[in-house]
Amino acid sequence: MTKIKYYKFIFPILLVLFSILVLLNFTVKNPNDGVLYLTSAMYFVENNLLIDTTRTVNQIIMPFPTTQVGITFYLVFLIHLFKNFWIFIYILVFTIIWVILLRKLYFFGNQHFSGNKYLAISFPFLIFLNYDYLISASSFYNETLYYPFLIFSFLKIINSIKKNKNFFKKSILFSTFLAFGTIFRMQHLVLLGALGVYFLIYKKFK
Repeated sequence: MTKIKYYKFIFPILLVLFSILVLLNFTVKNPNDGVLYLTSAMYFVENNLLIDTTRTVNQIIMPFPTTQVGITFYLVFLIHLFKNFWIFIYILVFTIIWVILLRKLYFFGNQHFSGNKYLAISFPFLIFLNYDYLISASSFYNETLYYPFLIFSFLKIINSIKKNKNFFKKSILFSTFLAFGTIFRMQHLVLLGALGVYFLIYKKFK
């Protein structure tokens, strides 16, 4: 799977898939929590105020109901910068992230499942074809960004342990994800706790 073949076939397939999923969010899919994130982002762009637009009526303004505001401010950034074209950039960025990640997962699978080339090839897509994630991401949930960067982090951690390298050497993206992951998912604290325990054990036995 060369770089040329990879980008030639995978990118347009994912672009079409994500476009369809996002389009379904505006047509046949039922309203969900993504409505809160998207409408709140649009309101913020116009009024510089983060509120719960789904429960705000007339003069009764309800505060944003969660600390998980990552996707909301990502949408604010896109809407402010690209105006009516924000959704196309949303889909494009979504696609690029997964093209890069699928390639990394392929190389990971190729290293660890070298005895079974079919498993090595299918492994990235087994990770990708998570129904709940695809629906959530196309509905503007925090998982849109959190899930792929969580996988990036797992790959980084595994590679660093395998090569006995410092987790944080030349890892601005990894460090940024660890620092700000909780604004996307509170469950991020579990990852931080697990890494903390690992560092304590590693330091003790070193």
